[in-house]
Amino acid sequence: MEKQRIVIFGGSGFVGQAIAKRALANQYEVISISRSGRPKGTEPWFDQIQFIQADVFDAKQWHDTIKTGDILVDAIGILTEKKAKNLTYRRYHYEIVKIITQAVSDIKHLSFIYISASQGVPFHPGYLREKQRAEVFLENIPLPSAIVRPSLLYGKGRKYSTEMAKAIFISKKIPGVAWLLRSFEPRPVEWVGDQVIAKLTQLESK
Repeated sequence: MEKQRIVIFGGSGFVGQAIAKRALANQYEVISISRSGRPKGTEPWFDQIQFIQADVFDAKQWHDTIKTGDILVDAIGILTEKKAKNLTYRRYHYEIVKIITQAVSDIKHLSFIYISASQGVPFHPGYLREKQRAEVFLENIPLPSAIVRPSLLYGKGRKYSTEMAKAIFISKKIPGVAWLLRSFEPRPVEWVGDQVIAKLTQLESK
């Protein structure tokens, strides 16, 4: 039986790599499309991935590549905006979803998984708002899709997220503070890879 192919937008990033590694472990072929191409590092499993360097906002650069895929995963996102560089939540959390899904409207066999969020970033209300806009958009198009909503993800390669997760775990042991942080459930970044595989199983069974 031929392996299914997962195309991960942002596959060279912190979250994208976790998804790619878990997909490989579950016998999927993995293609990563990102601005940086192959990430720095010497992880042996990098050699099992087809890394493609492309501008994800220019569908002409990757449209032919996704024709060979079965599942698309959008793992693109930013934590803080840099409007002077056009790094905005609207562009990276919402508009990119429209670009990807509209570009694949002529391909009938694809499914789409969107990495959203269960919480926002403090003092940055647009972070969660634009991800939720993307979710609403996906509900109203015919492309089969699923959504993963992680809380704070931490792990190797993102030191500040690990420190933040530790602070949350400690704070949740303090009476009163625990109630304020009740919705925050920091998880190791590998969690998002497991969730993507679970969503893939659900999509394949439909």
